[in-house]
Amino acid sequence: MRPTLRWLLSAMLTSIAMMAAAPVSSARPDVRDGVFIHITRGPEDPHRVLMTLNMATMMSEDHDVAVYFDINGVNAVLADAADLT
Repeated sequence: MRPTLRWLLSAMLTSIAMMAAAPVSSARPDVRDGVFIHITRGPEDPHRVLMTLNMATMMSEDHDVAVYFDINGVNAVLADAADLT
């Protein structure tokens, strides 16, 4: 076998061996588990809304949090909504 061909074959086999030995991780370190919070109550039940928002704030330290306001919940976050506190 010619030296050039032998060197090329050796380099290819070494590359394949290195790729096979490399650890494979599907988890990305910058991705966190997420939490979805659905708020359906509004100003008529301020305790429920504020407790849920407080929980979302606490969970956001360790998780990505998405808060979804629906039904009467949207009335709590409108620009002209009454203060819940």
